Amino acid sequence: MVKIHHQNPAIMVLSLIDIHQKLEELEVKFNEAEETNKILLRQIKELFLLYNIVKQLNETRHYKEVINTITSVLRKDFHVEEFGAFLYNPKSRILTIRFSYGLPKKNIRDFFYHPTEAFVGQVFNSGNPLYLPDVSIHKNFNYYGMDKKIKGCILYIPLKVHSNESIGVLKMRKPIADSFSNIEQKILPQLGEAFTISLQKGLEADDLTNSAWIDELTGLHTARYFEKRFNAEIRRSQRYQHSLSIIALSIDNMAEISRKNSGGARDFALKEFSQFLKENTRMCDISFRYSINQFLILLPETLKEAAEKAALKIQKTWDGKTIYFHEKIPVSIKLSTGCANYPKDTIEPPVLIKMALEAIE
Repeated sequence: MVKIHHQNPAIMVLSLIDIHQKLEELEVKFNEAEETNKILLRQIKELFLLYNIVKQLNETRHYKEVINTITSVLRKDFHVEEFGAFLYNPKSRILTIRFSYGLPKKNIRDFFYHPTEAFVGQVFNSGNPLYLPDVSIHKNFNYYGMDKKIKGCILYIPLKVHSNESIGVLKMRKPIADSFSNIEQKILPQLGEAFTISLQKGLEADDLTNSAWIDELTGLHTARYFEKRFNAEIRRSQRYQHSLSIIALSIDNMAEISRKNSGGARDFALKEFSQFLKENTRMCDISFRYSINQFLILLPETLKEAAEKAALKIQKTWDGKTIYFHEKIPVSIKLSTGCANYPKDTIEPPVLIKMALEAIE
């Protein structure tokens, strides 16, 4: 005979309550997990974006490449269509705009800030980002000297490496009020350090490159840069059928100056003559130290007759000029000049240089 045990109704009710509580607890945990997943997913996206941008910046070498990369990043990844980067110049002690996008050139060409002036100065000194969600509420706000009232929002970020002093400030504007998202306000200041490192590397690389283009003693361009620039100017002259002239100059008594005085007098004479060339050539003319005692001047879009007049003027202005080494030792430079012209003298670029140099012998 089988005995049937009847379940206690109270126990069954209690079990249902427990199950319901468990379900509620699981639902809460599920919601928490879902929210955590969203946060983690957002962080992954942020980190991935940062990684890609920093990778792009690390692949740049020269200053112009850095500027192009920063411009591309701001426009494509953050939809910033208007910005300016102000870098601090220790010599002038002002923050000058070094590169920009979307700003009228006439408004920003001579625009600068003192380190204690305006919001740019505030961010530069504090080293902290600043967000203006709506610039229209700032009554005295002046935007690059423009007369019209500017709308939208502006985000300023310092350009610095970790705890070091700022080297400048990046100023970004969007035309709609409060349109920099929370993520953008978080990521862009983090990118400030990467921007700064890349800018510094680019400037240093350009300085090294420029050292190959500029003669250390005279401050004129080197023979190596002459080859690069001459080829570019020749191609331009050929393309537009413009005239191109070369003036060649030689200090004929260089050995005599060294023998009578010293190597110091020779260097002094080279420096003085190079400075003379800078002061007595046009802005469009480019002067080079071609060898120890020879100089070349490129004259774009200049006929041979005009080049001959320029060479004669340099010769006459310098002839009879005496410079004083250590302010008491007279040094006299004997100068020879000559010139050649494309296409009047030749259409062969190497022959043009040769003819200019032969003209001074």
